[in-house]
Amino acid sequence: MSLQIDVSEIHDDTSLINDIALDSIQILELIVAIENRFKFNINTEEISLDIFDRFSNLVEHIEAKMNNQ
Repeated sequence: MSLQIDVSEIHDDTSLINDIALDSIQILELIVAIENRFKFNINTEEISLDIFDRFSNLVEHIEAKMNNQ
């Protein structure tokens, strides 16, 4: 996955959809990258726009998944 964004521009309130403009394919690529990096699966039922609305929501979701392993 290759994004043309400086990591320093991503903050807790950054919207991955509106600010970074991730499209559906990029979101799927991000999900696969997260699953591979953190060694857990994100079920289809868990995927919602709320998770990708803000960066902090995604971080919270990842932390919750890791705590439940």
